[in-house]
Amino acid sequence: MSRTRAIVSDIRPLTPSILELTLRRTDGKSFPFFQAGQYATLSFPAYDRLKSERSFSIAGSAAYPTELQFGIRVGGDYTSTLRYLQRGDRAVIGGPFGQFTFDTQRDQSAVFIAGGIGITPFMSMIRTATDTKLTNELILIYSVRSLSDAAYLDELQALEKRNPNLRVIYVVSDGNIPKKSNSYFAGRVSSELIAAAVQQNPWGRSFFMCGPSAFMTFTSKLLKEMGLPLGMIRSERFAVGSSALIERGSPIPKFTFAAWGVATAVLLTMIVRVEQVKRATALGSAPTTTSATLPSAGTTAVTAPLVSTTPVVTPSVTTTPIVNTATPVNTSTTTPQNTAPAVTTTPTPVTQYVPTYQPRTHAS
Repeated sequence: MSRTRAIVSDIRPLTPSILELTLRRTDGKSFPFFQAGQYATLSFPAYDRLKSERSFSIAGSAAYPTELQFGIRVGGDYTSTLRYLQRGDRAVIGGPFGQFTFDTQRDQSAVFIAGGIGITPFMSMIRTATDTKLTNELILIYSVRSLSDAAYLDELQALEKRNPNLRVIYVVSDGNIPKKSNSYFAGRVSSELIAAAVQQNPWGRSFFMCGPSAFMTFTSKLLKEMGLPLGMIRSERFAVGSSALIERGSPIPKFTFAAWGVATAVLLTMIVRVEQVKRATALGSAPTTTSATLPSAGTTAVTAPLVSTTPVVTPSVTTTPIVNTATPVNTSTTTPQNTAPAVTTTPTPVTQYVPTYQPRTHAS
């Protein structure tokens, strides 16, 4: 994954809970090409809480690659620390990632349905379409709790004036809306409102949804009730916290799940060894000496010698095959032998089955 070094060129609040962060490259060059709707990972080495990567949707126009803008909701430990960033602070950017993108040929008529912070990828799409003077029809349905929570409100009104193919509809939960306006509606997004926005003709249009999980579930149900096929609907689901762990395209989930796999393998191996010792003790057998090397991830089966030393007077013990579920782990357990007479032992091959590890791949 490519990494780009940048600096903070601007940071400003959009609402009490959303800020806009603007970054420029340290060498003054353009950022790698990105498509409107994609996201990138960010980290800030000078801040302890911001050294790890998190992924955020790009809100800026793809027509101006010399800077990247991000709309970020401030809430958790990581995003709250972003408030302390200063102009000139160093940043490391990874990406871009994601398939939640606007295609100028495919999406001749696009309906964007945004919930809260889900507006950010749509700002990139609308800004790009306006800056490049596209003629694609764009309808934005923007759902917020109150108008004070509506990020980019002034800019969206300005973009409507610049782009005759753009129409913005605001849906405000608390009902505090301007009177005598065809652009503001009180309550929640409904199938009737969506149908009215597309003039009762949803066919031949591309529908995009983005927002928090509950909003996405609710909106998906509405579109299904309208009879829209899945092929017409594209979505990106936002989550609270480390969204880099779930968003599509980022390599971070692979590393995380690999670490979980290793930890699980070690734990299961310890449990199996303890159970073997308990069984041997219950049957009155002498302690055993075992040695096995587990295979790498992706190997389906391997045969490893398992040597057991047992007194003549003790019944034989059948050893259950060890099931390992993750990456390479070398285990070796040695316990003192008793004073029983030595006997001749024969190595017994034991087949260990190791399932192939397939990390989850993708953001929203």
